[in-house]
Amino acid sequence: MIKFKLPDFNILIGKLRSHSNFMHGVLIVLALLEIVCAIIIALLSKNIEKELAFEFLVFVGIVYLIFALIRLLHLKNYPGTITNELDSERKLKALKKEAYRLSTLSDVHVETMKNLNTQTCRLEEDDGSLCDLGISNSLESLIQPLIDKNYYLLNAEKGIKTTFSLYLAGYKSLDKGTLDHGVVPFSDQLNLKEILVKDLFDKPELDPERQQIQNALKLCLSEKKFRTDKLNIKEEEYLQISSPMYEACREDDDQYLLGTLFIICPFTEIENLKDLEIQLKIFNRVIANWMYSYNSCVTGKKKLKLNV
Repeated sequence: MIKFKLPDFNILIGKLRSHSNFMHGVLIVLALLEIVCAIIIALLSKNIEKELAFEFLVFVGIVYLIFALIRLLHLKNYPGTITNELDSERKLKALKKEAYRLSTLSDVHVETMKNLNTQTCRLEEDDGSLCDLGISNSLESLIQPLIDKNYYLLNAEKGIKTTFSLYLAGYKSLDKGTLDHGVVPFSDQLNLKEILVKDLFDKPELDPERQQIQNALKLCLSEKKFRTDKLNIKEEEYLQISSPMYEACREDDDQYLLGTLFIICPFTEIENLKDLEIQLKIFNRVIANWMYSYNSCVTGKKKLKLNV
C-alpha cells in the first residue's frame, strides 16, 4: 500500500505570518521616510534659486522615488511567492490524495477478482454449490472489498453508508422454469430493503419514494448510460448512482443488457463522475462474469435433479 506524507501547512502559514509582519514594518518605515522627504522637498523648493539647494533637492527627490519604488514592489509581490507556494502544496496534496485513492481501488479490484476466482473457477457445471446461498448473499461476499472501501469509490468521508443493488433483467432461478427478473439488494447499510422490493422495476402505481428509484432505473436502461439522480427518502436527500450492465463478453451490445448496478448513498457532490463511471464498469464486468457462472450453476443443479 502506498503511503504519502502530507505537506506541513503550519510551516507555510508561519512563513506567511513572518513575511506579513516584516512587510508591515517596512511599509511603516517607508511611509515615514516618504513624509520626511516630502517635507524636505517642500522646504528646498522655496530656496530653489540656490545651487546647493537645487542639488540637494534633486538628491532628496531621487531618494524619495527609490523609497516609493521599494514600497510599490513590496505591494506588487506580496504575498505572491508564499501564496503560490501554498497553492502548489494544495494541488500536490490533492494529486497525492487522488493517487492514493486510485491505488486503493486497484487493490479492491484485485481482492474482488480473488473472490470471483474463489467462487467460480473451481466449479464444474454440475456443481450446484455456487447457487446454494442465492444471489444476494453471494454478491455481497463477492463485492465485500468494494463495500468496505465505498468511501474511496465515492471519494467521500470515511463512514459513509451505502446500499448496493442490482436490477437483473433476466437470470436463472431454482424455483422457476423460466428466467426470473427483479431488483436484488445485496448490501443494505441504509436499511432500504423494504423500499427496494423485487418487482420495483415493473410495478405500477408506486409511492413517490419507489417511483423516483424506478424512474432512474428505467432511464438508465433505456438510455444505456451511467447516470446520477437525486432522491428524497424519509425526508432525507439521497443520491442514486446507476450504471448499465451487459452480459459477460457482450460489452456495449445493446441486445445483451443484463441489468443495472445501482448504489444509493446520502446526497453528496461527486467530484469526478467520469472516474466513477469507469470504476463501476469494471465491477459490472466482474458481476456479469459471476452471473454467468451462477446461471450455469443453476442449470447444473437442475440437471442433477432430473438425473436423480
